[in-house]
Amino acid sequence: MASGLGGRLGGACLLIEGHTDDVGAEEHNLDLARRRAEASARRFVDNGVDRSPAPRSGTRSPTPAPTTAPMRAKP
Repeated sequence: MASGLGGRLGGACLLIEGHTDDVGAEEHNLDLARRRAEASARRFVDNGVDRSPAPRSGTRSPTPAPTTAPMRAKP
């Protein structure tokens, strides 16, 4: 997606949020979500999208985790 956008946003603003599941400590998950958002933003910038209109944030709204370890292991 990032490579397909290049400079074609036409002034549109992207909101990039990182998410985690609900397993683990909230503080750790929020930090992980922020790092995921930042990594995604970097990917857009590396593909020619202007960074300024791309706010990034972690979220405190976790995605419910799959209930079994094998389900969590799937990409």
